[in-house]
Amino acid sequence: MRFENGKLVIRTKTGSFSKGGLGSKYALRGDFDLQLDCRIDFLKDASGMDQLLNILVADKSEKIGKTDTVVINLSKGGMSHQGRLGSVAIVNGIWRKGSSKMMENFDGALRILRKGKYISTLYKKKGDFEWSKIYTFRVTGSDMMFGFTVRNFFAKRTSIRATQSISAEFDNFRINAAHEIIEEEI
Repeated sequence: MRFENGKLVIRTKTGSFSKGGLGSKYALRGDFDLQLDCRIDFLKDASGMDQLLNILVADKSEKIGKTDTVVINLSKGGMSHQGRLGSVAIVNGIWRKGSSKMMENFDGALRILRKGKYISTLYKKKGDFEWSKIYTFRVTGSDMMFGFTVRNFFAKRTSIRATQSISAEFDNFRINAAHEIIEEEI
């Protein structure tokens, strides 16, 4: 990770499984509206690895595997010819598929919006005026943490041939609205 031209750039290492990211030290209570500008240009011929950028919110109160989580993914599998933009969730330990669409590369903003127990995922490409909805999930009303990652593998991958590094840029993280922000004790 490093800053280049005022933007955070996360770049994977070559030769092995690699992942980098950041997570909040505070939780969001009640309704909230978050957005993050990001850019990823998928590699064309990276067959021995995957390419994945995600932003997510996760229930702070539960244990790993039981945590309600909502994720926006920008991804390209090792053998795929095209990238995808999609959204998934884990609710009560069960994966819930949202929707997805083919996408060559991405330069724009991703947004997560909670109203009550419903979380909507949205995106807006650079130059667009309107937000496009990806999907809406019914999840917990508990406090949630925010984070984002870049990695060169999907969860089920057991071997990797990472001959190239993938990178993504992040900028302008915004909390457009939040009922309450809960900070951790120092």
